[in-house]
Amino acid sequence: MKKIFSYSLLTISLASCAFMSPTPSKITQNLQQVNPGTTVAVVALVPMEIPNPTQPKILNSTAFRVTQDVHGYPNTVILIPQNAIITGVYSNDGKVCQVSWQAVYHDYQALEKDQGALGVATMVNNTSCDPKLGIRAGQIMTMTFK
Repeated sequence: MKKIFSYSLLTISLASCAFMSPTPSKITQNLQQVNPGTTVAVVALVPMEIPNPTQPKILNSTAFRVTQDVHGYPNTVILIPQNAIITGVYSNDGKVCQVSWQAVYHDYQALEKDQGALGVATMVNNTSCDPKLGIRAGQIMTMTFK
């Protein structure tokens, strides 16, 4: 009985150490290592509406979650981790709908605290969307590196 209790205590101690260990609060890798043409699948966190007669053009900040790790060279280096948050500006005038990407945050908490962002505006192409539909929460979109 004492042996089982000792093992249980050891397991709980090790688990709590792992849980309490700090996680990186920013993305520190050089995003220039991402190969041109690399696409990043992202999921919209916030729905973006379409224009209407009282608001003919919409311009809003938005955020997306990365669906899988993005690797650089060599392929073992993770440059953007899964679940990182990418922010952008959504614009829709009823004819042209797009997201202009701005920054990458390690996670949602870093976004809330506005800590550790890396700018991506000059490294990626804008992503088009359907001007008649806008963007739905949960919609998968892609961001492509230049």
